[in-house]
Amino acid sequence: MNIIQIRNYHHKYIIKILINILICALILLSPGCGLIHNHMIINNNKMKFVIGLAKSPWPKYQADIRNSGLGAGKEAIGKIKWKFKTQGHILSSPVIGANGTIYFTSKDGYIYALNNSNGNLEWKCNIGYTTNISSPAIGVDGTIYVGGKNCTLYALNGDNGHAYWKYKTNDNELWMSSPLIGKDGTIYIGCSGISGEFIAINGISDQLMWIFNSIGDIFSCPAIGSDETVYVGNDTDYLFALDGMTGKVKWKFRFGGTAESSPAISSDGIIYIGSMDHYLYAVNGNDGKLLWKFKTYDKIFSSPAISPKGIIYFGSTDHYIYAIYAKSGKMLWKYETGDKVFTSPVISSDGAIYVGGNNGVLCALNGLNGKLIWKYKIKITNKIPSRNYAFGSPAIGKNGTIYVGNWDNYLYAIK
Repeated sequence: MNIIQIRNYHHKYIIKILINILICALILLSPGCGLIHNHMIINNNKMKFVIGLAKSPWPKYQADIRNSGLGAGKEAIGKIKWKFKTQGHILSSPVIGANGTIYFTSKDGYIYALNNSNGNLEWKCNIGYTTNISSPAIGVDGTIYVGGKNCTLYALNGDNGHAYWKYKTNDNELWMSSPLIGKDGTIYIGCSGISGEFIAINGISDQLMWIFNSIGDIFSCPAIGSDETVYVGNDTDYLFALDGMTGKVKWKFRFGGTAESSPAISSDGIIYIGSMDHYLYAVNGNDGKLLWKFKTYDKIFSSPAISPKGIIYFGSTDHYIYAIYAKSGKMLWKYETGDKVFTSPVISSDGAIYVGGNNGVLCALNGLNGKLIWKYKIKITNKIPSRNYAFGSPAIGKNGTIYVGNWDNYLYAIK
């Protein structure tokens, strides 16, 4: 990015912040405004604008706005700490608040808040029965954003689950993707349906900023680059690069199959994303040009994770976890899990890789050589096949505890 681009970016960013502040001022002056309205909190007659992603160990799916999958906690030892049962499969990834509270959704239609030390329920909120794949995202003020039934975005008080507001999109399907909170507080989220809406909502005022119709289901959680470009994939086989201010398409890249994987962005702006065509792609974030692609032997639902050492980790339904050099696309190692891998790996601060298979086994691997460190297996106590004990994508707490959901309806804390 040159000097002129940097100045233009900062100019647009400042204008966006000023617009948010102006909207909030108008809300304050309107009749019936209480002490708390959406994300504007007034304490001791001082107005504080609270925008952006929470400063917590794991505030969203794959940890940060780049979807890097990199956590702050060190390697766990593979022993169960506690587990909590819901009434539905847990397909989403949990997130962790600044105070350690664990938030996650279940197919039973609820979002749950649990105490991280003992797994006790703090609150739950009904967001509608859904095949919920939407992981929550946490704002810096503790507000929880999550997609619910009929493509409705909720903003909830993180302390008690009370709704600040909800926004209904024009699509009317059962699910939404996981939301992303931009640096200026904008909420980005996609949904399924004929139009495949991808929307930007002002996180302070809950006002719609723009809509992009992707014309396809969006399962992918978006990622944001350093210049505020938003990247998202859909099931019409495209990766889109959108202007975060306007929603206009900067470029689009076509795969050979659906993109249900979420993009991850490296520190140098390269986009990594998997596809149902069996390939992992590396795409230049500036112009959408293909840098390289790596072929597996089956579909890639798993979102890649990026280590600080320049290694990309992801899973495939060919039963393998792969480690690929980010620069060249050459394989470092692969590890056979024994079953299909739909979920996304995550990385501890000391380089351990955690990923769950479709057979109820959570693996911890050495990130440099792929050797198994430990594995935790669900105790199957009935005649349900083991493939119905698939793990979701994990989250890593600041002390290294792993939080992960499973198709057996439980959320597990593994230390």
